[in-house]
Amino acid sequence: MATLDSASAVPAALQALIEKEAIRELLARCFRGSDRELQALAESCHPPDGNINLGIYNGPVSGFFAGTAAFRAPMLAVHHHIGQSTIELDGDAAVGETYVLATYVLPGADGPQTTVLMTRYLDRFEKRGGEWKITDRRVAFDAQLDVPGGPPTMAPEQVWGSRDDSDPSHALFASLAG
Repeated sequence: MATLDSASAVPAALQALIEKEAIRELLARCFRGSDRELQALAESCHPPDGNINLGIYNGPVSGFFAGTAAFRAPMLAVHHHIGQSTIELDGDAAVGETYVLATYVLPGADGPQTTVLMTRYLDRFEKRGGEWKITDRRVAFDAQLDVPGGPPTMAPEQVWGSRDDSDPSHALFASLAG
């Protein structure tokens, strides 16, 4: 167990934890925006001058949704499962590597297919106006697994998730807005 040499180290260490947690929450919001097709939420995680390079798209944040629309349109489900993140801070700048299992369910000629990608998101962050943003995002693809199947078979259709406004998460988060 690590110990602190002086009481003056506690505020700096605590501030580092606060900043890293804010970055982790930013990552979760960004992936939720992508998974639920919430363009405004996903784009709010980046500054207007930010860049995204995911292989299928390399350009400004403002063009990401339009630039990947044809790729995303047939997807029946998308989940980004966030694993460990290594985040290094340097004042109002940071870099991070986040392990992600990206799961996509797509229609196919012989029925739905699920693709799982083992990826690492390599991000640069800046704290602007007191808020962390992803200024540059790149992805490293490590492996891919394709399996037949997709939509749930053990749950009744009325409780399936969706990528549109009918997903139950929208009502859940809206319940706090009032």
